[in-house]
Amino acid sequence: MKIKICPDCKTENKIQASVCKKCRFDLTSVAVKSVKPEGKKKIILKTLPIVIYAILVGFILLFLIVHIAENRSEKASREILLLEKEITRSRAFLNAVRKSLPEAEKKKYAKMVYIPAGEFTMGSNSGYSYEKPPHKVHLNAYYMDKYEVTFNQYDKYCRATRKKRPSDSGFGRGNRPVINVNWNEAKAYCEHYGKRLPTEAEWEKAAKGGSDTKYCFGNNESELNEYAWHGSNLLIEFMWHFFLNSGYKIHFVGTKKPNNWGLYDMHGNVWEWCNDWYDENYYSAAAKRALTKNPKGPDKGNFRVLRGGCWLDRAYVCRSANRFRNSPVFRSDIFGFRCAASDEQ
Repeated sequence: MKIKICPDCKTENKIQASVCKKCRFDLTSVAVKSVKPEGKKKIILKTLPIVIYAILVGFILLFLIVHIAENRSEKASREILLLEKEITRSRAFLNAVRKSLPEAEKKKYAKMVYIPAGEFTMGSNSGYSYEKPPHKVHLNAYYMDKYEVTFNQYDKYCRATRKKRPSDSGFGRGNRPVINVNWNEAKAYCEHYGKRLPTEAEWEKAAKGGSDTKYCFGNNESELNEYAWHGSNLLIEFMWHFFLNSGYKIHFVGTKKPNNWGLYDMHGNVWEWCNDWYDENYYSAAAKRALTKNPKGPDKGNFRVLRGGCWLDRAYVCRSANRFRNSPVFRSDIFGFRCAASDEQ
């Protein structure tokens, strides 16, 4: 291999070069020299430190990534453990309360779940406009029915009060959630047993089960089948009823997984009446306050709130933060309810 070596800076240049590529020295009178190309061993020895350095950097980066992932995993595990401890304490407290209650009160709370006092975030930024903005709400402790009120329970109430039994729309009665009951009738049932309809805030806190995700278990729609009787997960709305996991009907309560509070069917099966009047702009006013305590909803309105989605709805509609409404005198085979109770009532 022939080159020109610059006499000034000793830089190797191509034989056709007239000036040095480094110091611009005139090479026209410089003699051409023949040199042997570097062997493979020399090239390897020169590049080996670079390769070793790159490998070390790669191992350091891998260690950092694994360390960060482990820390996040530990943090998530700690949060889950704290939630489990809170639920365990709540259940222990509920058992202690039940033991100290008179027989009438024990019967009242027999199939209810204790929801402890505290704050939660109501609403969602990822849903419909009437779910926004998310805002902090503090609720006193209260109780929520573990299951939706069933035909068995409601029919017993009708016999005791001599009221007309609602239609089951051909789905069957028994331990299925009662349907075709309007808001006024649901309220009357709850009050007959010394209870009440839950507020919208109480319903959402209970549904979320301590989470801040779309569903009580997380954000993955495909997992909803384990927790709810609902319509399709597909986003093709005009086709959702062809892909139901519910078989186009209501189902016995408590046959899917419960949420972290131990409540069943908070997603799907039937929409559930809440006590509040509906106002799509109510959250905007609530968000202006640093913290809202025990909200009861607007003072007046034309519609009452419904929550939870039903056997006909696609998964997105069954999210914990989603809201719906209808006239308090309207009945439907997708509307049901459950009761709440508290010391304040």
